[in-house]
Amino acid sequence: MCGTLRRSEHHSSDSKLVIDTNPLEFRWQELETTLASSKYNRKKNALEQEFVSFLNRLSPPKSLDSASLREIIYFLIWKDKDSKTQVHRDTCQNQGTSSKTPSSCGCPQHLAFKSVDSYIGQLRAILRDHLETTTLSTTGDPAPNPTAHPTVKPYSKVKCNEIGPSLIIS
Repeated sequence: MCGTLRRSEHHSSDSKLVIDTNPLEFRWQELETTLASSKYNRKKNALEQEFVSFLNRLSPPKSLDSASLREIIYFLIWKDKDSKTQVHRDTCQNQGTSSKTPSSCGCPQHLAFKSVDSYIGQLRAILRDHLETTTLSTTGDPAPNPTAHPTVKPYSKVKCNEIGPSLIIS
């Protein structure tokens, strides 16, 4: 027992122990509030709202229940519009230079590999939580999570290779 002695409380089998659940409920609410206010959860909730909005604007509109691998990849590609990482082409005059601000050379800006990887992890958690509570397959099991599909990881590797050889300006 790891060298610790525990005091054993024995209750007679005929005694009726009444547990006050009010302090337990209060503590549960404290834990829920702490969890909901964490930086990761705030980012995940914001990403979920953005993803749901993206799905609603597709033609035809989709929901979290019907999101497929294709919509996950489309969303990640769409997120490139918010990118700050400039990837200079081999032929660019700025290749090999260092600057904190993106140059006007016309080279594309992409999400950094770590951002893509983070989004994939957050989307996996969002869909896992949603699908576990709302969708059951015909076998009664939760529906498969499209972010767990083997194609998603190679997408992030492609993003890494796309950015890797170039000088990256963040």
